[in-house]
Amino acid sequence: MSYVQDQVTNIESERSALESELRTTYPVYAALVTQMSSAYGQRPQALGGITQTESHLIALAMAVGFGTESSIDWSMTRCINHGANEQQMKDAIELGLLNGGTFAVKNFRFAHDELVYRRSHVPPTSPPA
Repeated sequence: MSYVQDQVTNIESERSALESELRTTYPVYAALVTQMSSAYGQRPQALGGITQTESHLIALAMAVGFGTESSIDWSMTRCINHGANEQQMKDAIELGLLNGGTFAVKNFRFAHDELVYRRSHVPPTSPPA
């Protein structure tokens, strides 16, 4: 399990270190981050549609099916931070595998191992108010 722990730590460190530089240097990246904020940000429930948590679960499934370890980590972190429970994340991980087929097996294994790692090493957080 140390591979996953190392990868999660490295991914999160690299993401934090580069974020400001990427937003400043690349206008398209900055625009993408803004679009992602509106897609995954707070939505009034009165309007109906899917919740923030559901949006992040969809992103997790897509990351497993077609993404990278970094996108899996990003999506899983957001799922946890927005109150998704372990079974919801397992369901999303399985949906990603089903949609990605054999090409997604490596990501499926990483997502499973990261979920196990987070269950045993990372305290749960409360969803944002």
